[in-house]
Order: sequence, then C-alpha cells, then structure tokens
Amino acid sequence: MSVALLRQIRSFPDVRIDTGNIHRHVDVLRRVSTDPVDELLASLESQLQCATIPNVTYGPDMVILAPETEYTFSDENAHFDLKITLKIFMPDWDQRHIVDCVDTALQQLGVRAITQLIICFPDDDETDTDEKLSSWLQKALPVWRQLEELVNDGRVTSLGVADLSTERLIALNEAPIRVRLSINHHNVEGCCALPQDLREYASENNILILTHNDPHLGELREKVAEKTAAYLGDDRLFELGWCARNDYEFFFAFRYTAWAQSRSLVCSKGYLLQFKKNEF
Repeated sequence: MSVALLRQIRSFPDVRIDTGNIHRHVDVLRRVSTDPVDELLASLESQLQCATIPNVTYGPDMVILAPETEYTFSDENAHFDLKITLKIFMPDWDQRHIVDCVDTALQQLGVRAITQLIICFPDDDETDTDEKLSSWLQKALPVWRQLEELVNDGRVTSLGVADLSTERLIALNEAPIRVRLSINHHNVEGCCALPQDLREYASENNILILTHNDPHLGELREKVAEKTAAYLGDDRLFELGWCARNDYEFFFAFRYTAWAQSRSLVCSKGYLLQFKKNEF
C-alpha cells in the first residue's frame, strides 16, 4: 500500500476493510488452521499487503478498502440455491450498526436477502441475577426489534443468537417478540458437552443449536491491532509524521458465508472490519 494512499486513508474518521472472498485467495488458505482468528488475521494481512487496492470508496466520513468484486451470483438459479449467513459481532448496544452491516453485506454479495442473521451481543462477563437479567433484556429487546424489522421488510429470513447463557436465551425467546429465535450459536471451547437445560429448551422450541469456535470481539482487539499497526498507527510512522500514535481502534466486525445448498459447499466467505480514529 502506497504512502500516498495511507495518508488519504488517515484523513477519515472511519476505515472499513473488506477481506474479500478468502476462498479465492490460495495464499491465505495455505497459511491458516481451523482457528477462525488465524483465518481472519491472515485474510486481513493479505488485503493490507496488496501493492494496490482495486476498490477504494470514499464517503463523507469513511473510506472502504475492498478487493475486486468477487461475490456476485448473477444466475437466478444460484440465488435460490444459496444460503447466506451473516454473523455480526456487536461492539455496543447501538442497533444502527446492524442495519449498516446487513445493507453492506447485501451490496457486497449482490443478493437480496440474508438467510440467517446471527447476532453476537456485546461482551458481558457479569453473572446473572434476576435484576441483572432484567437489565440485560431491556438492552437486548430494542436490538431484537430492529432485527425483526429486517425480517419484516425481507432483508433477512431468520434470526439467531450467539453465546448467550441458557437464562438469557430463554428470557429473550419468552419476551413479547414477533420473531422467535431459530438458531443458537454455542461456543464449545473448554467444554464439548452442551448444557442439558439448553438442549431441552432448544428441542422444545425448535431452536437449532450450532457449535462454533469463533472468538468474542474483545479477544480480537489486541491481535487485530498488531496486524494493522503498520498501516493505521505505528511508532515509526508517528516519528516520521505520517500518523498519530495509536491512530485507529478496531471497532467491530462481521462475517458473511455463502453456501451452495445443493452441493453442501461454502462458495464465498469473508470478513469486514471497521476501525474508528481515536481523538487526541
């Protein structure tokens, strides 16, 4: 990436980096294990190290770096065969991020609807008491109602959650909502067995449980910062006057996956990361 482009990028308060379809980048696939963190970091590094960025889009407050369009499924039959899953890692409780993520994914993939939208609520290490559970639900419900609007207008077909405790999952699903949960992403790291009460509730309420080993957003921050330091904030560049120290902070990410259902094959997978400029 040229110095001139870096200077242009740093003039914007927000930077988005789209990794592109990592299944078309053999150099990335050769370097990664089954760890999704390794996959994300390798694809991010590959994009940043490109000598030229084919698509740079400038908005009033944001610049978007993306590879050449790789996703569009022009054949009408292909649209019907696709299952598109979008997983959003929320940095905070601002539901505007969700609409933005969905619209961006639809545009990038060239499709009309997301089949499954999985929401990963903001990290929260607190142990639930009745009072804390009620407080959490009051924050989660406005987000869920925004998701319901996306289902209502046809941009999303079904909704799911990730890494909720059994108590929170039940509280959300039993709340006065119009669209019930259909999927639960459950992280089995450190324990290969699903909680009995979770299995029973999911079975009784037609909730599909899918296991995963995705990281929480908080776990990614330090590792992503290391990969992007030379581009979005670095001591050496600071000394040269090219950027402010710790210029940008990793804000949020989402992952999109396109399955060809007739072949049970992942045909497209990518990440989009957003960075916000720190104020000094």
